[in-house]
Amino acid sequence: MKLFENEIDMGWGNPYFLSELLNNEVKGYQYLDLDYHRLDTMNYAPMQGMDELIEKTHDIIHKIAGRDYRYVIITNGATSAINTVFRTWKYRHGSDCVFTNRLGFTFYDQMIRKADLWRIKDIKKPKKSNHITLIDSPGNPTGKQINNDNYNLTIWDSVYHSRIYNANLKKVPKHSVMVGSYGKLLGITGVRIGWIATDSYQDYQDFLSEVLHESCTVSVPSQRLILTILKLLNFDSFMKHGKDILNKNRKYMKKLESVLKSKVPRIGMFYPIKADEKMFKLFDKAKIKYTTLEGIEGKFLRLNIGQTYENVKETVDRILKIKGAKNE
Repeated sequence: MKLFENEIDMGWGNPYFLSELLNNEVKGYQYLDLDYHRLDTMNYAPMQGMDELIEKTHDIIHKIAGRDYRYVIITNGATSAINTVFRTWKYRHGSDCVFTNRLGFTFYDQMIRKADLWRIKDIKKPKKSNHITLIDSPGNPTGKQINNDNYNLTIWDSVYHSRIYNANLKKVPKHSVMVGSYGKLLGITGVRIGWIATDSYQDYQDFLSEVLHESCTVSVPSQRLILTILKLLNFDSFMKHGKDILNKNRKYMKKLESVLKSKVPRIGMFYPIKADEKMFKLFDKAKIKYTTLEGIEGKFLRLNIGQTYENVKETVDRILKIKGAKNE
């Protein structure tokens, strides 16, 4: 007989805890905007995004970062936003490399390579004026928030910078461009809506052209859905409830600290665990899917704390059962 029947996916970074909360807190959204269902209104959006959503995004950015940028562009998620900046700056400044944290979002390597750049995993090293710096703060998966000296050609990947993820909202890295994600902020990653914010008119114009010729504008139904949700949602209350739920997950996950010899970060959505072959075999035996990261210090196993509470609890209980540890 198998020890465990069902596999649990703790690897992919979907914020399931938030999508459950959003589903419970937002009711009747399909009736708010009647034009949402009219097929003859599904034309191209303005290339910078819908004006009303841009206005709302300025408000959201001020709430989570205390900043008022001159320009905001709506993008096809945060991934597309970062790719846009990479390509634009490489062409305009002749950039050849991107300096990052030692770990980071699992797509960073391929995103940087796709832009014909190379990655250097040392955030403090940039020296030349055309070097690009990509700061994920709070960091994925460490939760670490960054203070930096160099901000020329710096992208701030801010997708976990909110009260929901326990971030210190006053700890904003120096940067020239901010990238954000409604998927991570509201829990609906599949809608694929993010943004680029900047004070530079030149960057704004160049980013607009890049977004237009990459995506030919961003989905109208997706932008309208975000607008509808923001109109119905008490955003401050939503952030507080989201933080409480994630911290409940975090607290239960901390039961693994003594057996795995790794601390659960106080900030962010992930649990990075320094891993050897025995550690990987432990999670394979428990039928827990994970993400593997490779840094200068070696390999890490990453778990998503933003899963449902039921899956977090089952993950912890399985590991403790195999290890023969008491669940106290």
